[in-house]
Amino acid sequence: MPEDKGTTVTKEFPVGEDGSKFLERLAPLKALRDLGVPTDAQKADWGLADAKDRLTVTFKSGARELLLGARVFGGSDRYVLERMNG
Repeated sequence: MPEDKGTTVTKEFPVGEDGSKFLERLAPLKALRDLGVPTDAQKADWGLADAKDRLTVTFKSGARELLLGARVFGGSDRYVLERMNG
């Protein structure tokens, strides 16, 4: 059986140079709560070890990729880990 590679959806919103500068200042990524650098066990517990859902935001200055894990206990928020390049 072939492996499910998931679905990739790309949406582009060209806003020009001024719009790009504005968005970079307007929406910096900010965690509601920083849980530090997770161990492999924590990544597994939080659904991040094998996360299939990802969000990539690309700016002129580069891209940020977020892995979307499991929902937090008792809420609708999700664990998120920024995937670092390199």
